[in-house]
Amino acid sequence: GIAILFVFLTFFITQRFRADMHLEKAWFFAKNNDPKNAYIECQKAVSLWTYDWKIYYKLGNVYTTIGMYDEAISSFSTAERYVFRSDIAYYKGVAYHMQGKPKEKEAEEENKRAIFYMPNSERVHTGLGLLYLEQGMLERAIEEFEAAQRYGAEKVQNHFLLAEAYTRQGKLTEALSEVQEIIKLDPSNTDAHARAAFLYQKLR
Repeated sequence: GIAILFVFLTFFITQRFRADMHLEKAWFFAKNNDPKNAYIECQKAVSLWTYDWKIYYKLGNVYTTIGMYDEAISSFSTAERYVFRSDIAYYKGVAYHMQGKPKEKEAEEENKRAIFYMPNSERVHTGLGLLYLEQGMLERAIEEFEAAQRYGAEKVQNHFLLAEAYTRQGKLTEALSEVQEIIKLDPSNTDAHARAAFLYQKLR
C-alpha cells in the first residue's frame, strides 16, 4: 500500500512540475511575441494538470498577454471555481477591458469586485479609473486615480492620468498642478514639459 501511494505521489508531483515547466515556456513565448507557441505550451500544461487554481490563473495571464481574451476569461473563471482571490477578479477585468466597448460593463463589474476585496490596491483603482476615463465618466475616473495615489507610492503615471482627466473636464489649472508634480518627481520628463507648455498656453 505504501509503495503504491509513493508511486501515485511521485506521478502527481512530476505531472505538476511538467505543467509548470510548460507554463514557464508559455510565458517566454508570450513575452517574445510568439502567440502560436505560447498557446501550444498552454495546452500542454492543461493536458498534464487540471487540479489547481494556480494553473488556470497563470493560463489566464498568458492568454491575456497574447490577446486571447475569451480564453483568458474562461481560465480565470475556472480558477475561481477552486478559490476566490481578488487578483483573479482584477485580471479577469483586464481581459474584459482589452476586448473594448462591448465588454465595458463586465470589466467594470470585475474591477468593482476586486476593489471590494482589495480596497487598498493601487493597481485596481487605476484599472477602474482607466475604464471610467475611456467611458468619459470623468468624475469617477478622478475619484479612482486619487484613490490609487492614496494607496500607492507617488507615481508619475497617477499624475499623468489625473492631468488627462482634468484636461478633458476643462479644469486646466488642476491639470497643470498634476503636471508640475510630475516634473518635481522627474525633472527630465519631456512629455510632462510638453504638456505643461500646452497648458500654460491654454491658460493665457
